[in-house]
Amino acid sequence: MLTAQRPCKRAVKRKANAGSISAYVLPAPSLACGVGFWAAAETRARGLRQQQIQAPISLASRRSRSIAALLQGIAPAWHIAWAVLGVAASPLVQAAAFTVGAGGAAYHGTIDLACDDLEVNGPLDASGALFTGVGRVRISAAGSIAAAGARIELGAGWHNAAGPAGFSGSGSTVAVVGRCSTGSTADITGNTTFVHLSAVQAGQTLRFAAGSEQQVAGTLTLNDVTLQGQGGMAFVTLLPGGVQQIGTVGVADVDASRGQRLAATGQNGLVGGNAPGWFALAAPAAPSVVAVPTLSQWCLLLLSAMAGLLGGRRLRAQRTTAMPPFDRQAP
Repeated sequence: MLTAQRPCKRAVKRKANAGSISAYVLPAPSLACGVGFWAAAETRARGLRQQQIQAPISLASRRSRSIAALLQGIAPAWHIAWAVLGVAASPLVQAAAFTVGAGGAAYHGTIDLACDDLEVNGPLDASGALFTGVGRVRISAAGSIAAAGARIELGAGWHNAAGPAGFSGSGSTVAVVGRCSTGSTADITGNTTFVHLSAVQAGQTLRFAAGSEQQVAGTLTLNDVTLQGQGGMAFVTLLPGGVQQIGTVGVADVDASRGQRLAATGQNGLVGGNAPGWFALAAPAAPSVVAVPTLSQWCLLLLSAMAGLLGGRRLRAQRTTAMPPFDRQAP
């Protein structure tokens, strides 16, 4: 569905492959804006037909009226053409919603959802795409995103009901940013294997559903954020070969022990937070040292002399016992 109304000012709704993708988008300016025309049109599967045309023109002279009649005939066609070209060629499409139906779809452009949700109910080929201003990403049990080389910036949450098969794509990045967050929090549910995962918005809290596991195969970037398990232990796993760039973080009820130790040289920003597999290992307790009393130099000399005297007396006693008795008379 493509409805164009005052394309210089208002949004239009674009629907490609009926039932697959629907989004409200803002097209590029139309030539018709210059002469005061506006039109409303609808895109259907078999083409574009003009639904309604209104051309308010105020021209003073009679000559202008004839020109206006001519323009009134050609302007709607230009208007609709430029509206369509605006949607296709605009480097940044602004949309209030983006929904993928069960039949699936493909999108490879750049789109700003203005804090609305990205709803995926079927297979979405989003390779190379850039999604900004996303409120929540919602992947249903039948949905999936193939996001090779794509980047998704979200603020309020990531909900993946399809499990690890719901998201894939080498070189893809999912970034949790401050824009569109709800009270500086982002909720993450389901099990997902990310390539690159980033959260560096100061003061933001990432809340993971109890029992869920988020795996990162590429780079895990965290700084000035808090990670919390909701209602029980959650898991964040940096897979072998993955890289971590972690600054100051607070962790409570988030277990990283299934993968690489995280922030191995850092300390938990949440005192007493339960964080298995995180931060530096506690140093072993130093062995206790017991002081042994010693003698002074003179005491040692005296002790040595006494030991020598006792040894001499014992030696003389042994010699005396060994000598035969002198009980014979001399001749």
